[in-house]
Amino acid sequence: MKKEKILAEHPYNINKTNVVSNGKTYEIWITFVMKNGKRSQIKRKTKEAIEEYLIEFYTAEEQNKIVTFKDCYNEWTGFKKQIVSDNTIYRYNTDYNRFFKDTEFENMNIVIINEKDIILYLSNIVKEKKLYHRAFKTLCGYIKEIFEYAESNRIININPYIYVKPKLKLINKLCIVDVYKNSDERTISNNDIEILLDKFQSDYASKPEYITPYAVEFAILTGCRVGEISALRWQDIENGIITIRSSEKSHRTKGKPITHTIEGTKTGKERKIPVTSAMADLLARVEKAENNIGSKSEFVFSDKGGRIISANISNCIRKKCLQVGISQKSIHACRRTVNSTLRCLGMSPTVAASLMGHTEEVNENCYTYDISVLDTKKNMLEKTNTLLLNAK
Repeated sequence: MKKEKILAEHPYNINKTNVVSNGKTYEIWITFVMKNGKRSQIKRKTKEAIEEYLIEFYTAEEQNKIVTFKDCYNEWTGFKKQIVSDNTIYRYNTDYNRFFKDTEFENMNIVIINEKDIILYLSNIVKEKKLYHRAFKTLCGYIKEIFEYAESNRIININPYIYVKPKLKLINKLCIVDVYKNSDERTISNNDIEILLDKFQSDYASKPEYITPYAVEFAILTGCRVGEISALRWQDIENGIITIRSSEKSHRTKGKPITHTIEGTKTGKERKIPVTSAMADLLARVEKAENNIGSKSEFVFSDKGGRIISANISNCIRKKCLQVGISQKSIHACRRTVNSTLRCLGMSPTVAASLMGHTEEVNENCYTYDISVLDTKKNMLEKTNTLLLNAK
């Protein structure tokens, strides 16, 4: 610890005062420190002497301090807060509570945790929590990151996790086998799309103020992310082109209400989607409906309460699936369906990645280029919309 930092972080004032002893007046300096949970007064003849004492006291305290796994996790998340979103930190803390809170492991001195301690902890938590393979992989990721952080910051000399990695396969056998959804579960069939669209038409007629289903219909046609749909503005649609340049972000902080902001796209890049005839028809119907109820705003999907947030769009498709008696689907299922249909029609992975806003491993590290014209993309989207809207 640097001397300046120690003195700057000392919580008590250093004051000069006069004392009388044997009829003589002396000048002394006083301050306080915490010892064994109690405040203790410190006296010295000079300010320099009291500062020297404080430096020695806090240096010794730091050297004797036990750093637990929990302490190191808190340091790690403090560092991560500078480079990741609030939502990511929220997920870290939720996972920490699930995996580590109230365990002996979190209170262990990280300096003395060894390979055996980690293996025993992992084995016990997998059996106790009945973890799936994916959850176990996430858990190992946290332990790996925290021990790497501790090693790089000289909290520990040797990272014990490197000796654990070769033995993870044995613990992995204790996990519950992941149940992966098949393509029918992860996408929406033409028949289900037809059923949903019929329900939407019924809602448009009976509940003209209910704008949210239009946003779900837009997802079925475009495959856009739910945050992109919520953030879409009318000014983003021009000359037959939809420019995706914004996305809604939800910020979760423990003990506080969820807040929503409009920020850049997930990849940080804009992308263009050509407007098909089905999309143009939908947008015209949305505009007319919003004008009729007086809710039209700068955002494409707005009701009398203002911009329709992502959560309401996501809830809408789930609720409508329940109402019509089909298996529950998500907005992301719409996205997978559009992408899968485009690929089945022969669109190249590079062009599909460009249209959907995927990275495709950053399109082979940004060296594969999408040179297709928008007319080609529009033709593919027209065919996709036709296939999805005509189930019979």
